Amino acid sequence: MKNINEIYQRLESECIEIYTQLNAFNLHLEWGWYNGHYHKADNGEWEREFYPIPVITIKNLCDIEIGIDNISISTKLRREHAVQYSFSKFESYTFEAYGVENYLEDFYTSGESLLTMKAKILESNETEIGFSFYFSKDGTKSSIKDVIQLLIDEEFYY
Repeated sequence: MKNINEIYQRLESECIEIYTQLNAFNLHLEWGWYNGHYHKADNGEWEREFYPIPVITIKNLCDIEIGIDNISISTKLRREHAVQYSFSKFESYTFEAYGVENYLEDFYTSGESLLTMKAKILESNETEIGFSFYFSKDGTKSSIKDVIQLLIDEEFYY
């Protein structure tokens, strides 16, 4: 039980630290504990996480999920915008693109071709495209703030 408490204490501390730093943006922030997130296993299949993690919601912009192994930011774009968008400002970040209606439909994983991603989006019936940006736990605080500012500037929404 002690190990579980230590893990959850660390997650809560990380959440509070990020929440406090983001408060400077004067955005509508909320946070809570949520389960039911998915991650890709080593075999490439999606696996559901049954345990809760802290999630910071920036209203109308994104969710920031503070996981045990990493931190992710989930947001979306309208299909038309995603197909036209260059993503050059996000080249240095690890991210995925997927369906919003069918969130298990993969369009892009970091390292793949953006042209292939756009072709997959055009072939789909999705009207909105979800994006998740991933960060390791080391030195992520400034990167998270940078991505939040980019999402605001580039008209992403949630």
